[in-house]
Amino acid sequence: MNPDEKLLQSAGLSQSAPGVWTRGAAENILERVARADIFVSDLDECMFPAITQGEAARSVIHRVASRPGVPNRVPLLFNMLFHAGAILIQQRIQEITGDIQNSRLIRSFENLARGVPISYFEDAADELRDTYFDSVPETFSLFMNRGVRCGVISLGLDIVIRRLLSHLETAKGLNFEFFDCTHVRADSKGRFAGYLPEKTYTENDAKRRLLSARCEMYKAGMCVVVGHDRDDLKMFEEARRRSGVAIGFRPVPENYPLLDAAVFGSDWRPLFELISPAFV
Repeated sequence: MNPDEKLLQSAGLSQSAPGVWTRGAAENILERVARADIFVSDLDECMFPAITQGEAARSVIHRVASRPGVPNRVPLLFNMLFHAGAILIQQRIQEITGDIQNSRLIRSFENLARGVPISYFEDAADELRDTYFDSVPETFSLFMNRGVRCGVISLGLDIVIRRLLSHLETAKGLNFEFFDCTHVRADSKGRFAGYLPEKTYTENDAKRRLLSARCEMYKAGMCVVVGHDRDDLKMFEEARRRSGVAIGFRPVPENYPLLDAAVFGSDWRPLFELISPAFV
């Protein structure tokens, strides 16, 4: 998402560095970042460039299609291709209308994945583990090294997110206190059987509730939140309500009025450069 400079300015943001727009002086944001008790980021198209469960599904479809020995292969492949087509049509409509909200696709994905061995998605997630944006680990390290509680709030799936964060912990020495997302249930044969009803998050208000719950759990007086699209709008609202810091990474224009900072770049380096002085 490229910056809309006119809308950024009308939302009260001004450019403070290449690719960085802030509300007021950057020093004021840094002062609050330095007092952070909790740091939360979205994952898909935020920490990682793609919708990770979608990319994992592509890999799984290829696996099912190219390996004749997969159990129940033909009906499984037919179901996945049918629902993948429906999801692609929904995504295309969103792109044409500009009304992009990935949470709408979550229910369709549940139907696509039904019956697929969970291990297939875990293997597919491992293929994505090094695709995170540059400076994501370094940014989290700033907070973690100071003892700030860090985690992810996403509308994605635990079977993918768990593997991605576990790799970041092992490879980069990070320690995620939590990841809140939709959880999957498996049948007796280890196959995808749907979402856990009590841990199914399909609308953006769920992110607000999850952020609020984590702030209350950790008694956090200052939260710093990174997000990007309409699914993060309510989470940004909650951060602002708590006088926290809302940072958009390549954010959609609808989020501009809620942001303390908007960062546009090919990766997280401008974000890291923006907030790192708070940790000197």
